[in-house]
Amino acid sequence: MINFTEVNKSLALKLMLVHVFIIGLANYIVQFPLEVFGFKATWAMFLFPLVLVATDLTTRLTNKYQARLVVGLMFPGSSRVLTV
Repeated sequence: MINFTEVNKSLALKLMLVHVFIIGLANYIVQFPLEVFGFKATWAMFLFPLVLVATDLTTRLTNKYQARLVVGLMFPGSSRVLTV
């Protein structure tokens, strides 16, 4: 079990905000279509993979327990961004 007194709250908050920002921006720009080599796509196709980079960065900067906390607490924030 994770000891919440050992969690770097400043780093966790910054990492959560990075996740929420990327997901919110990707969901906004999905409405702008583009055509790449004859295939219809959206700009979010290029941006959303950054969530994987942010998750990997979270895991590398913290331990696995804090990374789970960051990703788990990020979902309510990103769902709030989606409803606005």
